[in-house]
Amino acid sequence: MAKLPTKKELLERLLALEAGATSPPNDMKKKATWTDEMIQILLDLRLRQFAHVFDGSKSNMQLSIAREKMTLRFNLLCATSLESLSLKNKYHSVKAEYLKIRFAQENETGNLTENPIECPTYWDPLVEYLGDKSGLGQREFGSSDRSINASSTSLSGDAMEGILSHTSDDESHVESSKRKHEVALEVQRQRKKRKQLKVDIGAGRVQMGETLANGLVEAAKTANTSSHGDSETTKALQAALSSLEESKSLNTAILQSISENAAMNREILQHLQRR
Repeated sequence: MAKLPTKKELLERLLALEAGATSPPNDMKKKATWTDEMIQILLDLRLRQFAHVFDGSKSNMQLSIAREKMTLRFNLLCATSLESLSLKNKYHSVKAEYLKIRFAQENETGNLTENPIECPTYWDPLVEYLGDKSGLGQREFGSSDRSINASSTSLSGDAMEGILSHTSDDESHVESSKRKHEVALEVQRQRKKRKQLKVDIGAGRVQMGETLANGLVEAAKTANTSSHGDSETTKALQAALSSLEESKSLNTAILQSISENAAMNREILQHLQRR
């Protein structure tokens, strides 16, 4: 494994770039051996963690400093000592590779036995970070950007970075809006369910009141009879008591259901908000 630069060396390098230096120390120039994990980390840093740094109009100096900061973070995560130019070239390379394969997939003619489309081992991260996943199959990945064809691979690095950055910004906005919409729908559904539970509680109370009232009326009627007064009154009171017990059980079950639904709703909302 290549020797890692010290913190002092990395800070000196960053300060030199901020002062206008254009070339890193010679001992930092190492040939990179890229792994799938390193490529995924590079995409995550460039398109998510540092995406806001590259947004908008930036001067060459600002872009250079941003790349150096991202390179420092990358080297710490991957335990490497690569330079920013190596990361920049690799980033453009994997984007060009993704565009080329996607174009081939979108324009495949069915004759895949003679000319099969071979995807790299890190294809899933490429689709995750560069594709919009709007379809059910690979042909539909990035379908919102079909105007980009194979000629995109011949663009310069900076021009291609602008295209992909714009596409990434649009996809991030769409994804964020979609998640907010899902959360809003789930909240609306849970509110409707809670309203229904409230109606059930009210209906249960009304039923309990009606049962009690009917029991008292029946008790009053039977109290006026001469032959079976005491017996009928006792039966009516027992029926009213039984109805009260049933209503109590119903209310207990409803309250327990509300508690369980509330806990489940909190878990669902937390899950949706973390996505």
